[in-house]
Amino acid sequence: MKFGKQLLKASEASTQLCSMQQWLDYKGLKKVLGAFPSCKNGNEEEVEKPNETIKTSPHERAFFRLMQSELEKVTREFIRLRVQLLQQVKQLKMQQDQMLYLYNALKQTRKEELDNLLATQLELNVKTH
Repeated sequence: MKFGKQLLKASEASTQLCSMQQWLDYKGLKKVLGAFPSCKNGNEEEVEKPNETIKTSPHERAFFRLMQSELEKVTREFIRLRVQLLQQVKQLKMQQDQMLYLYNALKQTRKEELDNLLATQLELNVKTH
């Protein structure tokens, strides 16, 4: 299966976590790439950067702007989901602590009840003998 189809299936399957709009717009990025003119027509301008030379065109700049926007969108959603998950973990930890407290309290109560029951039984045995 091609990557685009896998990504679409994954985004559809995760609608409980986030909407499909929060996923990377793979089709949109692919569409921008498909609009690139052939590199053979010489319409590129060279841009000097420290320690490297890259060629840019208006299409490349549009692609990289869209890519940056998509990555920022995905990053914001990831951070939102991370915060949500951490809140859920905190709530679960509090519930676990409460359950442990109740378990220990119940265990202590049952121990005391058993001790009282045994003491009563011993008293009854002593009186009957």
